[in-house]
Amino acid sequence: MCECKTGIAEYTQSISDGEAKVEQLAANLESSEGQLAQLKSDLVNHKADREAAKDALAEALGMREKEAAAYGGVKAEAEANMEAIGKAVGAIEKNAAASFLQSDAAGVLRNLVNSNQAMMADSRTEVLSFLSNADGSEGSGEIVGVLKQLGDEMAADLKVATEAEEKAIANYDALTADKNAEIAELTKAIEDKITRVGEGGVAIADMKADSKDTAEK
Repeated sequence: MCECKTGIAEYTQSISDGEAKVEQLAANLESSEGQLAQLKSDLVNHKADREAAKDALAEALGMREKEAAAYGGVKAEAEANMEAIGKAVGAIEKNAAASFLQSDAAGVLRNLVNSNQAMMADSRTEVLSFLSNADGSEGSGEIVGVLKQLGDEMAADLKVATEAEEKAIANYDALTADKNAEIAELTKAIEDKITRVGEGGVAIADMKADSKDTAEK
């Protein structure tokens, strides 16, 4: 009788312990599944954020290339025009205007004057008259001041454009550094989440198996 009662008590306790374990496993399983779902959601968000950062980098690079190309065109044109102005001034001061008028630089200067909308009408007329005079004698003395002023204005405009280009480069470099750091951080977070998702999945599978075994005992 004593052994029977003891056996019944142990069996009853075993059932009670099993039920408690099943309940605990169920609670742990629910918690773990919730954590796993959150990890998967975070992983999706991290990947989306990383792609957005990469897209921002690509867009910034495209913009930087366009800005650099535009500045390169402005710089090349300005330098060619200033070179032509310098040659004209030098030729006039050396009484060699006639030879300048036969050069390619004279054509560059003519195109500059015709396209420069900011140039005063009388100044434009003086320069064009000089360029149209075969021996370069007409108005050559007065034209030097006009050309020097035009050259100074172009140099000032190029300086402004150069400063804007340098600022754009600095902004691009700062953005690139920030986005690369963000991408590196997100990549690290993604790798961590992938590992934790895998571990969480294994843990949940183990808990389910343990819960099933406990319930069947």
